[in-house]
Amino acid sequence: MSIRAIVIDDSSDVKRVFVELFQLNNIQVVGTGSNGREAAELYQKLRPDVVFMDAMMPKYDGFYGLEKIREHDPKSSVFSNRLNQCRR
Repeated sequence: MSIRAIVIDDSSDVKRVFVELFQLNNIQVVGTGSNGREAAELYQKLRPDVVFMDAMMPKYDGFYGLEKIREHDPKSSVFSNRLNQCRR
């Protein structure tokens, strides 16, 4: 049985990279979203084993998503990333 995950990030490029990375490692990506609100909705609908979510997103950030997910499942597995983009 493979691990079921959702990937939440406002950057489509970052989301695509993580989806591909997880799939290469036999992690089944069952959904993707672009903000914390979508994360909470997808979590309730899909009940993944793990959530991989960006912390900094406009409007509904990862902290919002984490709070809403934990309201429904305090034992949920949520991993957050904060990738800094270098600007030249």
